[in-house]
Amino acid sequence: MKKISLILALIVVAVGAYLLFQATNPYYGLVTEIEVQSDEATVEYLEQQLEQTLAAMEAAYQSGETPDLDMFLIAATNAYYLGDLAQAREIYEEYFDYNSINPASWNTYANILYKMEDWDNAEEAYRTALELSPMEEFYMDLVKVIEKDSERYLEVEELLKEAVEVLGQSRSLMVALASWYEETGDCERSIAHYSVAKTLAESDTLADSVQEDIDRVEETCEQK
Repeated sequence: MKKISLILALIVVAVGAYLLFQATNPYYGLVTEIEVQSDEATVEYLEQQLEQTLAAMEAAYQSGETPDLDMFLIAATNAYYLGDLAQAREIYEEYFDYNSINPASWNTYANILYKMEDWDNAEEAYRTALELSPMEEFYMDLVKVIEKDSERYLEVEELLKEAVEVLGQSRSLMVALASWYEETGDCERSIAHYSVAKTLAESDTLADSVQEDIDRVEETCEQK
């Protein structure tokens, strides 16, 4: 009986410790590190640069000054290339305390959150980047987050149409819309958008690639 009671007590302690860890870990359930492909010399250089940059930032704080904002970006980039997503995220969040109107930084920060699989916060960050500066890249990045939820597929069309309205037609936006129509079975609209994309192609090679898309959709429609 005593043995059973001891086992139960240990289970309770273990469960309590697990719940405490879950409650106190802000990144519980998220990806905090990624594998890097850099060689040993590159990793050593990045680690050294990160250490020196963080030390310089700390020295600035200790002297009552704000570190050069470029230091935040350098440190965050180094942390990212070392595969430490959590540290890169935290450095960007510290950076935004001093400069919250840099759209490129918001988009890079959102990319980090995306890799962490923190979808809601990644979407919010992408939208912040778009509000600061509507750019095609930002729209496309936001699309990839929304696509994570199959129930929100209609929002993808709305967002791409908004991008076209704000930025004008481009080959990549037309291809994205054409691909969406293709996936939803609207072959006629898909071909129409691919055709526009072909006229906007920046090179013959890209135009040929779009024509292959058109041929594929036409064949698919014939089979239906």
